[in-house]
Amino acid sequence: MSSVPNNRIPENTDELTPDWFSEILGADISAVEVVDAHTGTTGRAKVRLTSTADVPETLFLKLHPFTPEQREFVRMVGMGVSEARLYASVGDELPVRIPRVWHADFDETDDSFIMVLEDLDAAGCRFTSAEDDDVLDIANSVMDELAVLHAAYWDSDLSWLKAPAGMRNDKQGAKVASRAAGFMQSAVDQFADDLPPAFRELGEFYIDRFGDINVLYREGVRTLVLGDTHIGNMFIDPG
Repeated sequence: MSSVPNNRIPENTDELTPDWFSEILGADISAVEVVDAHTGTTGRAKVRLTSTADVPETLFLKLHPFTPEQREFVRMVGMGVSEARLYASVGDELPVRIPRVWHADFDETDDSFIMVLEDLDAAGCRFTSAEDDDVLDIANSVMDELAVLHAAYWDSDLSWLKAPAGMRNDKQGAKVASRAAGFMQSAVDQFADDLPPAFRELGEFYIDRFGDINVLYREGVRTLVLGDTHIGNMFIDPG
């Protein structure tokens, strides 16, 4: 895991300076242009670097959300730190195609995190949707890739990996799991009439039994799973 100047993890795009990039990339970066920045589950930014060194022209970053409410949610569930920990720990050895990791850092004392990743657009990758003609082939491919990932880490030492907040056996875990059940209730209320009956059935089952389900998650042989496999988290590499 790389260090940052003064142990400071940038919290917003104003802190993505040439000096900071020079430090984490080990190259002389003379200018940084924020090409795009928006906030969702996390903050996201695409930057263009000016340098004579052998570094990418553009990079993609994930950092703190830009709104206080979303920042508090990410802090509560720990998803930013968890993702940064994954990239910092095994980002260069995963057996499936992921964005190249140029830098990943996190600090559990204040839940700060940052990830500097390959720009997938520049690499010629595309992002899929349910309307794509080849969506079934993509779904089959995802299952194959997940099997490769699960097999590689089946019953292995995952001491570096902490369970997601909602699956921990403590008060915080119970709080997060309860909030997840609230999200599921909202989804059922809004969308169940427009989706197949199985959506309501599974949703209501989770709402009624989320505590038991989280206990079940903590049993059995461990492996590394993605845990958030919705289509928005997938990309297609034509190569």
